[in-house]
Amino acid sequence: MKLAIKLFTIKIAILICLPAYALEPKYWSWHWNDQGELYNIIIAPNNQKADLLDTDAETGGSTDILGSKAQDVFNPSLLSSIEDQNPYKVNGHYRMYYAPHTHTRIYMAKSTNLKDGWSEWGQVKLIGGSYGQAYSAPDVLWMNNERKYYMWAHGGKNKKTETFESTDGKNFKKIKDAITDDAVNTNNSNYHIRNATYTRVYKHTIKRKGASYDYIMFYSAYCTLNKKRYLWLAYSNNAKDWVQEKTPFLSPQSNEYDRLFSPSFISVNTQNYLFFQDDLSNVLKENGECYSYSPSGGCKNGGKIKYVEIDDNLENPGERNILFSPPENETYRKRYFGAVFYKIRDKIYMFSGSGKMNNEFMVMTKATVE
Repeated sequence: MKLAIKLFTIKIAILICLPAYALEPKYWSWHWNDQGELYNIIIAPNNQKADLLDTDAETGGSTDILGSKAQDVFNPSLLSSIEDQNPYKVNGHYRMYYAPHTHTRIYMAKSTNLKDGWSEWGQVKLIGGSYGQAYSAPDVLWMNNERKYYMWAHGGKNKKTETFESTDGKNFKKIKDAITDDAVNTNNSNYHIRNATYTRVYKHTIKRKGASYDYIMFYSAYCTLNKKRYLWLAYSNNAKDWVQEKTPFLSPQSNEYDRLFSPSFISVNTQNYLFFQDDLSNVLKENGECYSYSPSGGCKNGGKIKYVEIDDNLENPGERNILFSPPENETYRKRYFGAVFYKIRDKIYMFSGSGKMNNEFMVMTKATVE
């Protein structure tokens, strides 16, 4: 089923003047500004100015920039309800959670709208976790039935993701481990994974072996046997006790450089989509184009944003589609990382880290669904 999207800007100009890095996928079109770029910078560390400050096509004005102490604005999570995944306002503000990729702290920001005006809102306090405050990749949801906030995040050597709960959205107490690499490795000779990270949780009912499960979790894990990173699926009936599948949900193809990151799931007009990023870091390293190296000696991870269509029971991923191919300019350096997608009424929003060193900038864009 094809999804029709209408553009804010003049359609003829957009079709003719797409920049070289814009690859039109099968079903999607997005808002482009009048410079031919698809995003607005909304967060940058310590009020650092980007080389390229985008102008929004809808308003003609520049976006606000939030100076963040995080220095690395990776893996954004907008506070959403588990029932419909829609971000919502608390006391007149949207809330965003994010963290440096280096496991130092989880931060919060707030804004009266999703596009700009973001300001730092403080730091999350974690109680009872295995790694103190040193966590990353937060995913935060409001659990309607329990009247609590849940957070999933990982720390340490990435061997597990832990579940935390809160009554105020700032102070979170650990409930239990959610997923671990050992759960996949036990009695499994085909895959031996080294981590269980980059989780996203959704309310979506599936069946496995005759049983129904009301919550799903997508995550990313690296296999030490073949040095490939896959996307994996887990499921639960209470969002606390998770069953991890023993085989990957999605495997990297040869042109995806053996690694997939940052799964994000939405449903639009009864069709399900799973978004993810491939990884250009090895290619950049071979070409001598790294701006910054990871602790393991490679380039910083990230690459193109892609998606597949999935059936309701999450069993048959469709063909790969490229959504955004990142720009090659010095500011963004061929990488998006930690992208997440939300459907809010008739619009789809993407928020993602980007940048030449760490994830110096958080960017957003949106599509309008007809």
